[in-house]
Amino acid sequence: MKTLAFDSLPPFDESLTRDDILGDLEVMTAGDHCFVRKTDFLALCSLKTGKVNWCVTRNAPDGNVDPSIDVFSSLLFWGTRLWVGLKDQVVAEIFYDAPESAKLVARCMRTGKVLWEYVHQRPPLEPWAEEKPAWPGAPQEEAFVFLARSENNLVLCLHRRTRCSGMSTSEFTVFDTPPFQCQTELYSFEPTSGALRWSKVQIGLRLNNLEWKNFKGLWGNDGQAGWLDLDSGVVCTIEKGGCCFGMPTLYGELGYFPWFDKKSKSIGYIRVNQHMEVDCDFSWNEKSVRNIRVWPTNSGVAIQVNDQKVIWTTADERVWEQRAKPYVYNVFATDDSDIFVATDGAGGRLLGFDRTDGNETLNFRPVFCGLGDTNFFEEAQIAVASVAMKKSHWVPSQLLIFNTETKSMDFVSSCWNILGPWSRGVVFVSGEKDRRIAFLDLNALS
Repeated sequence: MKTLAFDSLPPFDESLTRDDILGDLEVMTAGDHCFVRKTDFLALCSLKTGKVNWCVTRNAPDGNVDPSIDVFSSLLFWGTRLWVGLKDQVVAEIFYDAPESAKLVARCMRTGKVLWEYVHQRPPLEPWAEEKPAWPGAPQEEAFVFLARSENNLVLCLHRRTRCSGMSTSEFTVFDTPPFQCQTELYSFEPTSGALRWSKVQIGLRLNNLEWKNFKGLWGNDGQAGWLDLDSGVVCTIEKGGCCFGMPTLYGELGYFPWFDKKSKSIGYIRVNQHMEVDCDFSWNEKSVRNIRVWPTNSGVAIQVNDQKVIWTTADERVWEQRAKPYVYNVFATDDSDIFVATDGAGGRLLGFDRTDGNETLNFRPVFCGLGDTNFFEEAQIAVASVAMKKSHWVPSQLLIFNTETKSMDFVSSCWNILGPWSRGVVFVSGEKDRRIAFLDLNALS
């Protein structure tokens, strides 16, 4: 394996801490290339040679705050802002344009030349919005803009909801929030021309901040779950009265919708195809459930209950359960390996469990923190993680390579943040003081 840096990209601000670096940085891969998007540039880089094919810079305002306006009066960019369409050879991005608008710009993937631009103005307030701000500068409704994660469909999403936060100062205190209402507006564009293909306003489609980062059309909330076809705009839903759905997951061509019901003290998951035709509805009794998540693998499904419990299931049968402290962040496995659980937070670690009986086979604890930022490469049977070695956020983490077959591991490079995976490795921020965007190729010789 080897690591190589993109040396000709604009340099980093050296005043940023480890947690600050990801604030305005996004990477998306396209075959043996990757696009790197930052506030002031967009670049196409080769994952074979480390060369920068093209880089466009800009001075346009970006982010959520403009000094001349109140922060709450603008659209908030909390999600994916970059889109890559290999089929049409188009790359698109959204960024701050004006106090009440976002700009969507599409470029030719090969040259970086602008194909078209679209400015999306924030719509008028909905009837369910608060009539006046709850305090000076408070939002009457919250609005978040992002792009869907679809390989072939360029879809601009605007999630709008009632105010969900309060405020307490020496002058006033507001703890109450209005009755919850929400909707998600979607606009699909033809990538090469910018023509509007379809648009939809979906009442009640509620998304949380994790789903904004990776929205592929699936959602679930109280009693109802759905799958929005990003190609056609058609919505299919299922209802399960009395239950609460957790965050759904797309694995292959199937959607997994975890749910729990406090009244009947039961949990489970529903596995469906894109038309919401049920392939599996698996459930069992479980007490004291606050939240639930599903981790599908090619050899079974792990159900995460609350923060720490992991229940391993195969062939729609419950096999065993274990606790993984302090917070479960990832579960991965192959047909032959143990079940590996990566946890994060103080005391976080990488755990392994025997797939048949759940007995612990690995308990690796880093010096300082856990392995929440973990990427698993199924074919290579390798996991790559960014591991913080010291409490100081001014000190880079280390890039850890873990072989799930031999259970061997090695630290290969300094790493401030993993920006994203590609087919043969990860793109990350390397270096001690001279920070660079680099990539790890697991298949190449050192």
